[in-house]
Amino acid sequence: MGFVEAFFLHELSPAQRINFVYPFLILGLVICAQISQLPEKPPARWARITKESKLYWQTAWVLEAFLLTQLTYDIIKDKMAEFGLNDTFLNGVWLGLLALEALLVLGVAARIVSRKLQVAPKEKTT
Repeated sequence: MGFVEAFFLHELSPAQRINFVYPFLILGLVICAQISQLPEKPPARWARITKESKLYWQTAWVLEAFLLTQLTYDIIKDKMAEFGLNDTFLNGVWLGLLALEALLVLGVAARIVSRKLQVAPKEKTT
């Protein structure tokens, strides 16, 4: 039995599911607040999507999609079974979101490390 099969055969307890619900709700509220700032001119400083903050916001958005998939996995799997579909597609979506989230987190970490290692430009003296 491989990792994926073992992981998907493990059922989360209600207490474990609650650990996914709280971050899902909090992050959802943050994203809703960010969306509410879009029509504002200028939007709140924390909600602006700039070149520097774009990767951070994308990480949050994908995490929200991943948490939604994690929370609704059993429900969607049961509904797919009613139509005679196996859960291979759903497993692929789940693993794809997990991989995308891991890559985004690595990208954010790499950006932080590269900023810390970046040498400050020297001022010219005349």
